[in-house]
Amino acid sequence: RVQSADVKMLVCVNDDYVCSQVEEALPACPTVDHKGVVAGAFAVGSITAFGKAALEASANAEVLRKGLTFQLGADQADLLISKMKEIGETSAYDGSALIPMARLWVNVGDNAETAISKMNKIVDAGSAYGLTQEQIQNCTLALTQMAGAGKIDAGNMNQLTNDGIPAWKLLSDAMGVPVEQLRDMASKGDLTADSLNALWDGLVAKTQGASAEMQGTLMSHFTNLEESAQNSLAGIGDIISKAFDVSGILETAGEYVDQFKEHIASINEAITAGG
Repeated sequence: RVQSADVKMLVCVNDDYVCSQVEEALPACPTVDHKGVVAGAFAVGSITAFGKAALEASANAEVLRKGLTFQLGADQADLLISKMKEIGETSAYDGSALIPMARLWVNVGDNAETAISKMNKIVDAGSAYGLTQEQIQNCTLALTQMAGAGKIDAGNMNQLTNDGIPAWKLLSDAMGVPVEQLRDMASKGDLTADSLNALWDGLVAKTQGASAEMQGTLMSHFTNLEESAQNSLAGIGDIISKAFDVSGILETAGEYVDQFKEHIASINEAITAGG
């Protein structure tokens, strides 16, 4: 029984040889467009297999860029993306993962410059306290939620603490107020914008520049290698997409798939009839 994978494997030799072999194997099926079978298998199989990672990286980057461009404009979006990649390549964190985190700041009203500044501080904090990428994502979410609300709350402060940033202690040191009193003030909604600024001041005072100290660690080497490869894949994906008009090919791939199904059915019928 001939499967679609069998047909795709034939593409390793030249097209005329493939077609001659198909014709010899299937004399009872003269109506089958054998070149169409090969072309259908090649168009679908090669696009999904060869360069798949590069095209996915390019597609993901394109979606993020379009969303940020809609919110910030093209110049600000490009600035934010390039700076997050730069931070990723010079820290122990993945710049591709930092871009959606930076977008959280944009969602609560920051522009590209202020979002970049805050992400720099968060990466420094993550480096100082030895946080994983998932933990700095959780911390970014907690900080943006408090920024959006315009006040400090116990739930998000405890989230920061659970993920490795001693938020209550930092705020206490910055404001000169005992932690228990701060907790009471937070429960009453008394820790507003000034308190949020104090939290940032306390964070910066303890962790500024810490990401530079992570350079040379095993984690940073692995992450930087992955980051460089990911950025390269996205660039390769752009080249492949433009050079081979992947979007145009994918638009017609549906037609090839339908034809391919019909050809496979005819092949199976011919083989069955021939014994």
